[in-house]
Amino acid sequence: MVDMVPDDKLDWSPAAGFMTMGQLLKHLSSNWVFLKMMVTNQLPPADPNMTMEESMKQENLPRCSKSEAIAGMKDDLNNTVAFIENEITENDFFSKEISAPWGFKGKIWEGAQMMVEHQINHKMQLHIYLKLLGKPVHTGTLYGM
Repeated sequence: MVDMVPDDKLDWSPAAGFMTMGQLLKHLSSNWVFLKMMVTNQLPPADPNMTMEESMKQENLPRCSKSEAIAGMKDDLNNTVAFIENEITENDFFSKEISAPWGFKGKIWEGAQMMVEHQINHKMQLHIYLKLLGKPVHTGTLYGM
């Protein structure tokens, strides 16, 4: 679906207060890294000159291009999978508690599940944005068919 995003719509959003298309693409491309950050207890703000709360405000969210998003999604997932496989024991994956400033508390596997759900929700958001732009998306597009 990222390939379907019109290049001239990266600053478009469906209404005030919504992420722009470019912000949504950036958000999708940096999802899994938060699991590693929770496990290592290193959750820096996106901009070191801002608090995390400030950096999470809609107007401060970074954006990216389609090519940056595609590369970022691959790197984000691959790096996190390697981290899980190489640096977390199976026992820790199922029993170690982690937390995040936005209120999440749970075991590492629950954090991984949250990342899956987060990615799915924003994938649907991208699907809706494309639909609003009149792109030929449907259920099959959403599921990669």
